[in-house]
Amino acid sequence: MSEGRIARQGTVAELKKKGELDFLEHEVKEIEQIVEEGDRKKAVDSDAAGGAEDEDAAKKKKARKLVEDEIRSEGGVKWEIYKTYLKAS
Repeated sequence: MSEGRIARQGTVAELKKKGELDFLEHEVKEIEQIVEEGDRKKAVDSDAAGGAEDEDAAKKKKARKLVEDEIRSEGGVKWEIYKTYLKAS
């Protein structure tokens, strides 16, 4: 896409053959380098902090629920609800 328009079209093999994906390879290499540097930094930070502290912190963290339990309602449906439903249909 280029300014909201399709700039290139075809299969990956066709675009590679034409050399139209060369610019992407350079960008992918840059992103991979950034990720590797970030991973190395995390590893150094983890070693400096000590593995035991990380394990203790992981044990203390309690898993959170993503979905609340469903509550079953009891009782009857009011006449107004039926009336609204019938009008809508």
